[in-house]
Amino acid sequence: MAAKRAPGGGRKPIPIEKHIGRGTFDKSRHTDNTASFEVVQELEAPAYLSMEGKRQYMKIGKKLQKIGVLKDTDLHFFQHYSAIEGLLIECLEGMEAWEHSIDESAAAQGVKRPGRYMTRLKNGTVAINPFIKEYNRLLNIQIRIAPEFGLTPSSRTRIEVPKQDEENPFAKFG
Repeated sequence: MAAKRAPGGGRKPIPIEKHIGRGTFDKSRHTDNTASFEVVQELEAPAYLSMEGKRQYMKIGKKLQKIGVLKDTDLHFFQHYSAIEGLLIECLEGMEAWEHSIDESAAAQGVKRPGRYMTRLKNGTVAINPFIKEYNRLLNIQIRIAPEFGLTPSSRTRIEVPKQDEENPFAKFG
């Protein structure tokens, strides 16, 4: 009978570089079978992204490119992340516009609104801002994608970023 594994499949593997740095590398036990991909050299936002999506694509993409995290195989998922970011901002703008239109409508009818993101319709039922449901759906998708690129505080601690050589500001003076 095989031994049962712990939930989650056990310990996560430690990168070979970390074993070498710690002095715990053993060639017989450690094999480097990780795939390597090219770091993205040139970044261009896809045409189908909204203006805000393109802005986020370039802003976050340049940071990920600079530290060498954004690989050519990641671009497809990163484009989705940026598209969702643009849609989230459009939802926020839609919520704001909906709220202003409801305020004007309620003021004209002399009706008090039951809450910030809801209103009472003429037949007495309460209507919730339609952008809220879409915003929450998009946010949940974005939260699942963000850790893959190190865009959450906890995921940043797990990303191995190569140390960048600091330039000596006085080197040019000889």
